[in-house]
Amino acid sequence: MKKQLVSLSSWKGVALIGSIALLAACGDEVTEVTNIYQSGLEVAGSVKDLTKCTGENEGAMALVKGETSIRVCIDGDWVVMTSDAESGDFACKTEELKDGSGLKIVCNGDSIGVVLNGSDGKDGKDAVLQNDTAETDSERVPISLDSLVGYSQKGPFLKGATVYLYELSDGRTLKQTNGNFTSYITRNDGRYKFLARDLVSQYAMIVVEGNYRNEVTGKSSNATIRLRAITDMRKHSDANINLLTHLEFDRVYHLVTRGDKDGKKLTVKQAKKQAQKEILNLFHIELDENADAEDMNVFGESDADAALLAISVLLQGDRNETELMVLLTEITAALEEKGEWSGAYADSVKASIADWAMMADISNRLDTIRANVLGWGLNDKLPAFEKMIRNYWLQERKAGECNAAREGELFEVPYKNIESLVVKCTQGSWNLRSLKDNRDGHEYLVVKIGDQAWMAENLNFIDSVNYAHLLRTSLCYRGEADSCTKYGRYYSWSSAMDSAGVYSDDGLGCGYGAECSASGTVRGICPEGWHVPTKDELDTLYDSMVSSGYYSIDSNNYYNTYVEKGLFMLQPAGSCMSYNWDEDEPKYDNSHLRDTYFWSSTEQVNTDAYLIRFSKDEIMFEIFNDDEKNHRMPVRCIQD
Repeated sequence: MKKQLVSLSSWKGVALIGSIALLAACGDEVTEVTNIYQSGLEVAGSVKDLTKCTGENEGAMALVKGETSIRVCIDGDWVVMTSDAESGDFACKTEELKDGSGLKIVCNGDSIGVVLNGSDGKDGKDAVLQNDTAETDSERVPISLDSLVGYSQKGPFLKGATVYLYELSDGRTLKQTNGNFTSYITRNDGRYKFLARDLVSQYAMIVVEGNYRNEVTGKSSNATIRLRAITDMRKHSDANINLLTHLEFDRVYHLVTRGDKDGKKLTVKQAKKQAQKEILNLFHIELDENADAEDMNVFGESDADAALLAISVLLQGDRNETELMVLLTEITAALEEKGEWSGAYADSVKASIADWAMMADISNRLDTIRANVLGWGLNDKLPAFEKMIRNYWLQERKAGECNAAREGELFEVPYKNIESLVVKCTQGSWNLRSLKDNRDGHEYLVVKIGDQAWMAENLNFIDSVNYAHLLRTSLCYRGEADSCTKYGRYYSWSSAMDSAGVYSDDGLGCGYGAECSASGTVRGICPEGWHVPTKDELDTLYDSMVSSGYYSIDSNNYYNTYVEKGLFMLQPAGSCMSYNWDEDEPKYDNSHLRDTYFWSSTEQVNTDAYLIRFSKDEIMFEIFNDDEKNHRMPVRCIQD
């Protein structure tokens, strides 16, 4: 029996079949098949009947009746393979069935079907391509590895973590053999290495178990986790193990051994491509279809690398190791059969992930995560994962695409049914800071609580034209410029009210020792279209926060954590008490990093005005009996 060996060459990164004639055998002769039926290989009566070749079926194979060569979908065309392709990493061959009834056609280690001899066993005129019912011994390619290396990452697994290599028998059953090997991580970047091995097939399962570096905390995990990957070692002498390879594992196994929704069993390559797309859809991420989880690296620079790091951060959140593994188990179990994670429970978990991501984004916590990863000293660059995290929570909140038609549009992102963050479509992306102060270009976060729209950050404005005026009546905490960035500026009541009438006449003359005749809203020092809140408006804010159970404050490292339950940021900023500005150094109260205050535009007497104080334990309105209008306090503006 003669065996036909046909190589696959590589063209533009696509594995191509070269001149595979579907053959039937009788003795030592080979005869062209005359009747062909579909078996994982598209068969058409003519070229015009072929399924349209697109990016979705790139690399698919088809046979047109009457032709003797396979066609492959490449760049939009069904290309006929020629017979001179004799190089490359892959091959197709024909093997005689054990009962001598025909040939099995094996491509890339996977059987695409069998060609049975004719009923008379002589001329093969009635030979047909049928589903493969023969043993699966040929659906593997024995390989000899020089080595197998890769990175084990959540963040990187720590030195001492164990890596296991489990040999799989073939690409159809994915059954484990007795060929199991062990290695250990010996480098800080999570790199592992298996030395030269002879394996019965090209397929293997790789498992890593150990402690890892947590991107969110920047610290090493307190407990171990376990991640898996299925790899084709013909394609990967480097194979990374990460969250994506883990999430796709059970889905790939199901698609290969049990089939898709139509019962069609996929090859490992097809299954991995489908599973990866389904997982990325959960996180609203689109990547080039050639992206492969085993090639992704949290220290890389591509969009695929950014996707891996973004998903790793999103799923980690503030979870401990046990909580993380429970979540991964829930997702992989849901994906296994249908390739989707849906239902009331899934929706609630995805909403909580979106809430966490939004808070991390608006509080600059993602900057801290980036600093954490770079701080490990393992790489000096990271991919742009932040944009994918922002896209996730925006899409979960149904913001939709920011495009040219929506330029300048405002969208309210709901948060726990208490308030909403207002984002703005700007130059093709959603901008968190939707209020721009045209006087200095400074931008602020805006939130809506009930019917009120508030700046979610303290005002930080100083007029370069009127610098001398504001220099005497406003300041940064302790005179440090970066304090203004963190906490906003502190203004006297007269500066907050713009008693000099620089920006409007609303608060003209409303200063210390002078009775203020202002009524209604007072723009004061606020941007155009915004004003200093009245006592009544602060009352409404107070009622909303207390009645909803929304109010929460954390005095520890508050600039990074902000308010746990809401978007209306209340970073403790304290105040400055100065009784005689010309003679005394500024005197700062001892409540800094515990309390914060906002001016109101409502006067109590000619030396005092109302303000609201937020402390760790309570919210209250206060007036001081010690020349309060001369104190320097933060200003939080409300929209007209």
